[in-house]
This record gives sequence, C-alpha cells and structure tokens, in this order.
Amino acid sequence: MTRNVQLLTLPTEILGIILGLCALNDLTELRQVCRAINSLAEPLIFSTLTINTHSWMDYAANQVKSLAEGETHASLYARRLVVGSVDHRFPYVHSKFDSEIQYILHMKKYLAPALASLKNVRSVRWIPQPPESDWVMDVVSRFIPQLSLLEKLEVEAYWAMVPPLPDLPNLQTLSLKIGSNNLTDFAAAMKSATKLTSLTIDCCGVVDWEKKADLNEIFETFTEPRQLRGLNLSDCSIHLSEGVVQHVRSLRSLKLKDDQHGEPSDLEENRDEDWQLADEEEERVPAPVLVDRIKQIRPKSTAFWSTLQRESVKLEELDIDKVDHALFDYLGSYTGLRDLHLPNIDAVRRVLVDHLADYFYTWAFPKHVATLERLCLVSAYTSTWCFGPKNSFLFFQCQKLRQLQIGWDAEDVDAKKNLFGILDLSAALPLLDELTISYSFNRSIRGRNRVSLRSYRMGIYDKLARSALPKYGPIDTKKHLRYILVHRLKWELFCRGGVWRYRYVGIKGPHLTLVRTAEKSEDEDDEDGDQVQDKQADGDGDIVKASSPV
Repeated sequence: MTRNVQLLTLPTEILGIILGLCALNDLTELRQVCRAINSLAEPLIFSTLTINTHSWMDYAANQVKSLAEGETHASLYARRLVVGSVDHRFPYVHSKFDSEIQYILHMKKYLAPALASLKNVRSVRWIPQPPESDWVMDVVSRFIPQLSLLEKLEVEAYWAMVPPLPDLPNLQTLSLKIGSNNLTDFAAAMKSATKLTSLTIDCCGVVDWEKKADLNEIFETFTEPRQLRGLNLSDCSIHLSEGVVQHVRSLRSLKLKDDQHGEPSDLEENRDEDWQLADEEEERVPAPVLVDRIKQIRPKSTAFWSTLQRESVKLEELDIDKVDHALFDYLGSYTGLRDLHLPNIDAVRRVLVDHLADYFYTWAFPKHVATLERLCLVSAYTSTWCFGPKNSFLFFQCQKLRQLQIGWDAEDVDAKKNLFGILDLSAALPLLDELTISYSFNRSIRGRNRVSLRSYRMGIYDKLARSALPKYGPIDTKKHLRYILVHRLKWELFCRGGVWRYRYVGIKGPHLTLVRTAEKSEDEDDEDGDQVQDKQADGDGDIVKASSPV
C-alpha cells in the first residue's frame, strides 16, 4: 500500500535542499503557504543583498535607511553583499530628492550604519563606478575589514582607484579586476590572508607595459606558505621563483591570459624574434629545428612548465592562450586533467602550428582522454588542430566529455565528411551536453583586413553547412542533439514521413552549438513538421549516411 508523503513531513534538511533549487519568484510564492515553509524560505530569499543606486535611486536610499534604523530580514539573513554605484549623479527622473546635495546628505547619514548592521556577510562583491566620491570609497573600504566572517571578496574597480585594504585573516577567495598600478594597495590584505586558496587578478587597466603588474613582488613578502588551489591571472606576470613555488604546490586550477593587442607575457616573451625567425629561413627550416630555436629564445616559458613538472603539480583545470612544446611536455608528464581550454592556437608559420598539433595529439592528449570533461581546442586558422581523420579516434575515447569546442576546416576537401563525423561524435559521447564548432579561417587572410575577408569566408562556410546538414543521417533521437547552431544558422531536429533530419529555422549565434535536450514524440514532431514549410533547397534530397572518420 502506497502512502502519500506530504511536503511538510519531509526532514528539514531535505526540505531546505528542495527550496534551494527553486527560483526567487517561486520562493516568494512558497513563503505564503505556511509559517514552516516561510521560516525556511526567508534565509534563501534574503541571502543576497544588493545596494546599487544606478538603477533605482529612491529604492536604494530607503533600503540603507531601513538597515540603519533597525533589524531587517536582510541584516539577519544576508550572506552575500553586492555594492554597486552609490554616488549617483543627478538629474534623476521621478526622485523624491529635490537636489543632489539632499541625496548625498541622506546617504552619508545612513550608509555607514547600514553596512555595519550586516554582521553575517561572508561574501562581498564591490563594483565602484567612476566617478565615485571619496567618501563612498572610504566608507566601504573601512566596512570590509570589520567583517569577521568574510571568506570571499570580489573587487571590480576597473578604472576607479580603490583605497588600500588592511588585514583580512579569514579570506579564502580573492578576485581583483583593477588597474596594474592599484595592485600594491591589496598587498597587505593578501599577506594577512593565510587561508587564501583561490586568487584571481585581472589588470584590466594596463596602459604602460613597462609597469606591468608583477605578482612575485607580493608573493615573496609572504611569511607563511599558502595552499593555493586556483590561480587566474590576466595581464599580470608571474615567475616561479623559489619564493613563489612554495605557494603553488597545491595548485589544481590555472588560468593565464594576456591582452591580445598588447605586450606578450612571460610565457611568450620574444614574439618579435619568432617573426624574424620565420622570415629568416621561410620554408627551408624544418619544424624540429625551428622548435629548438624557439625553446632557446623562450627560456622563461620552458622554466615555468618544467618547474611545475619538477614540483609534481598536477593541474586539473588549465586555461591558457599561449601554447608551446614546453606546455605539452608538462601535460604529457601526468594524467587526470579534467578541463583544458586552448582558445587561440596559432603560430607564425603553418609548419610550426601543425608540428604543435602533431606533438599534442601524440604525446599530451592521450594521457587525459579518460578524465577530460571539458575541452576547447580552437585554431585561429586552418591546420591539423581541426577535427579530422588523424585525430578523430582520440575524441571518441573521451567518454566523460560534457562540453567540447573544436575547430572545423570548411575548406578541406573532406569538409562535409568531417562535419558529419562531428555529428557522429556527439552521438557517441553519452555525457556530452554541449558541442561548439568554430570556424578555422584560411591563413591567406592572416594580417589583412580580417573583418571583410572573414565575413566573406563565413558566407562560404554557411552555404556549405546549409547544403550538408539536411542530408545527414541516419539519426538516433536518443543520442543526437536536438538543436544545432551553425555559426548564425539555427537548426532543429524534426520528423517528416517517419524520417528524422535537421531543418533550418533561423539565424542566431556566432558558432555551431549542439545541445542535448529532451526529445518529443515522433507524432508530435511529425505534426509540427507538416505545419512548417521546409525552405531548404537541398533539404528535399535523400538522406546520406554519415560515415564515421574513426
């Protein structure tokens, strides 16, 4: 005999998990059911507090006044605080304040006591918008160190100058998006954060590359070793010296990005010499000889990855926009990588980028096919990095892949066969949720007017995809992905006359993305297919079986 289980008869822990999966609008409705559910929903509804006058000035003014005058739901349950623009500039439409001075006096009176009432905050995101007044910056910078439970701090100052922050002993996650000249203002906070496990620094305000932010200057002042597990650096240099290595021995996630229009980073410090090396011998220098020469002019890159290998640092997540043989030597020294993101693979010479691809697919990639869950391999220009018969068998071995982004050479003689092979791959990977296919352009447009030439090439690639996809088959609705985006062209899976195929439905998106979704019944899709007229000229032909490139 089955027993009906009432919602309130569930354990409190289970009920809390269920409510945690609900959207905010659903929680506001659920809290009106009864007091028991309201007591569980309120901490979730008011767990995040946002103070931002940019969108609604009067609401923010009333908000800080309520917090300052007495206990509110936000002061009791707020665990995450987002501080946006506070010093809003007049004129403001439909405001209760007659002048800017009246508004500033109101905020000066209530902002500091309002922030002081938030004693249970564990995470702060501060987004000062210039021109922010000095008194606002001073109030917020004095409030942050008073949070004894603070574990996560995110500062997105961009071009605003943030005052120096004092000790933050319990801080575990620090994310800074600031100018390079402002990094030293956070040196004291990082030095006191002995529990720091995740560090993100994005020096988005770099204008003088001779004054590029150097993280070593801060790391070498630490008196105690850190157990950093995540490091994300953008436009910020780092050298694995003896004073820095002790802080990265527990590293599991590494992301290194550089400004594509600025000075190269330490991991590719002499790119001008690479160009000279390519122009010097042109096609007469074999790839292995060229690789040896590049290793000689890039000692810092080789030292960086060899140090990680020597210290037995086994990364699980890696995101980097500069690749070389030293990196692939390191990746081939261990197993267990789960997330690999190489979004801009390129080199001065075609022979070098092909040599890098061969070295990666034969030495580094096979070590991680059993553990990879997210993979991005995008070549800016056509090369052996693109999906093809030489490397397809390796992708079919990645049975744990959930997200895959790879380049497609639409100008290859087997371009249509390779496209069908990618669709076969999406059906062969049982856990795959998202597949993105990016165009790899012909190297003849390298260094020229990329906008017009790329648009022209995109039109050619779109035409090829529109002629090929309607002929793809047979399709297994339980394995293939239902919706497809080919650059800007959106396709969906439908059934007509008992045959499943893809049809073009509109324009959307910059890439070809395949997402696995729940399937409709065959009758329902057949009915929908009869109502929509097929506009593809090549879509009425026979279904062509896609031969697997394996």
